[in-house]
Parts: sequence; structure tokens; C-alpha cells
Amino acid sequence: MNHLATIGPAIAKHLPGWKYVHLEEYHAAYLIPENTTWKRYELAIHLSADTYKKRIHVSGCWPVGVTPRDIREESPSINVGLDRDPKRIAADIQRRFLPKYLDLYRKCAAQAQHNTESENSQKAVAQEFAKLAGTTTDSGRVHFYRDDCYGDVEIHWGGETASLVLRGDVAILKRAIKAALEKASCTG
Repeated sequence: MNHLATIGPAIAKHLPGWKYVHLEEYHAAYLIPENTTWKRYELAIHLSADTYKKRIHVSGCWPVGVTPRDIREESPSINVGLDRDPKRIAADIQRRFLPKYLDLYRKCAAQAQHNTESENSQKAVAQEFAKLAGTTTDSGRVHFYRDDCYGDVEIHWGGETASLVLRGDVAILKRAIKAALEKASCTG
């Protein structure tokens, strides 16, 4: 018997702003914000039933690529009695789970946004280096080959620093490095 299919909608009725969604393909039950549709890795409360212990485990879903552990926080969760009144279960979720979960979700979403911006900056700088080297890239790394030398440029997170590895004839590389340093005013 699927206890969550019965008790989940009843819990949602007593949890303002949330609705129940059962996803057979994931064998899972969720509470999601009203007026939204289910999207994996979005704001959602995950419900799982332990019929042996007669408990419902309540935990949260997180934005793509970020969990509380990534921001040095503990992921909140609670357990409630499966045989309790749905109104009391909803009250427990409201009081014991939602405040910490919603605060942490906002922090994780901000970190996910920062990660996306950093990755986009990294890729944009890599594209600039690729254009200079006469090649293409779709990541934060550029490989280039010339008749007299070859190498790699690795753009670091955020696109603010990079590493350059050149390989080739020593005399040619010395001239290239000297010219680059003089042009960039890096020598004393």
C-alpha cells in the first residue's frame, strides 16, 4: 500500500502554499509550491515513508549542482509519525523543517547562480584565448598547435586568472616569452 499517496495530499491541504505531487517514475512523493509544475532540482519537499518504523522522512531538494554541504551547512530533515493526523504532520513540517530548509535553499540558489556566472565568465575568457590562438573551445581550456610550438591555456574558475603551458623548441619559446613579457610590461 502506498501510504504517501493517501496521506500526502492530506498533508498538503494543511500546508499553505504547497501542493502534493506523486512521481511514479521516481517512486517518490513531493510537496511543491502551488502554481508551479514539477521540475527536478527545484524547490520541493521530498517525502519518503518507512512503513517498518511507521515514519515519514521529510527532506528537501536543492538547485542543480549545489547542496548545503557545498556551502558548509547541514541538510535539514525531520521524521514524523506515519500514523499521525495530517494536520499535525503539516504543522511539524511548517515549524521544524520549512524555516531552515527555505533559508538554506535561498543560500544554495545564490551559490548556484554564482557558479553559473563564474562558469560563463571562464568560458568567455577561454573563447577569447581560442580566438587569439586560431582555434575553438567549448570549455575553460584551450589547446593550440603551431608548426614551431603547441600548448594549453587553462582558464581558472571565474575567468580572472589563467595558466599557460607552452611546448616546443627552447630558443623559439624564449623569444616568444620575452616578447610577450615586454609587451605586457611584466619585466623589470
